[in-house]
Amino acid sequence: MINKILNRFGYLIISRKALRKRTPAEIVALYQIETENIPVLESSLNGGLSEKLKREGKTRWLEIGCGGTFDENFTYIDLFPETLVGKKGKYFRVDITNLTELDEKKLGKFDLIRMQHVFEHFTPEDGRVVLNNCARLLNPEGYILISTPDLRKYISMYWKGSIRKDFDWALSRICLLYTSDAADDLICVDLGGSRLIKTKKKHTTTNRQ
Repeated sequence: MINKILNRFGYLIISRKALRKRTPAEIVALYQIETENIPVLESSLNGGLSEKLKREGKTRWLEIGCGGTFDENFTYIDLFPETLVGKKGKYFRVDITNLTELDEKKLGKFDLIRMQHVFEHFTPEDGRVVLNNCARLLNPEGYILISTPDLRKYISMYWKGSIRKDFDWALSRICLLYTSDAADDLICVDLGGSRLIKTKKKHTTTNRQ
C-alpha cells in the first residue's frame, strides 16, 4: 500500500534483503517499474550518478556556489576571494551570472554541473542567464543537477509555528547589508530572488565644512 502511494511520486521502498538477492530485472518485474524508469533504477543500484559518470570516464565536475563545502572530484566556483578559500587550482572566483570568455577558457568544459540550494537565489531573469552560461560550460551529453529547497516543507513549518524553533540560530543572525550609495541612488536593491523596495526618499544633508 505504501509503495503504491509513493510510486505516484516516483519513489519505492525496497528492502536491503531484496536488493541483495534480486537482479535489477527481477526488481523491475516485482515492483512493476515502467520501462522509462529502468535507467534511474539501475543507476541507483549501481551507486548513483557519480558512479555512472566514473564508469564512463566523465570525471570533470563543476560545483556552482559551493560555499564552504568541498567534495572530492569537483572544481568549484563562488564569489569568495580565491586567497580566502585556499583551494588553488580547484576553486575559482567566478560570477556565473556574468560569465566572461576568459572565465570560460579558464574553467573549460565539464561532464557534470551541480548547483545545490543556489538556483532559488537568482531572479527569473538571472536564472535564464545562469542556465545559458551552464550550457556554455557543459560537454555534449553532460549533466546538470539542480536541487532547491522544498517550499511546501517550509510553509508547513511556518503554519505549525516550528520554523523559529528549528531555525532560530539562523534567524537571529540574518542582517541586510548594502552600501549607502545603493540605498540613496537605487529605487530597489536586488536580494537574489527578492527585492528591497524603497518607498520613501531619504533626506539628504549638506556637509558645510
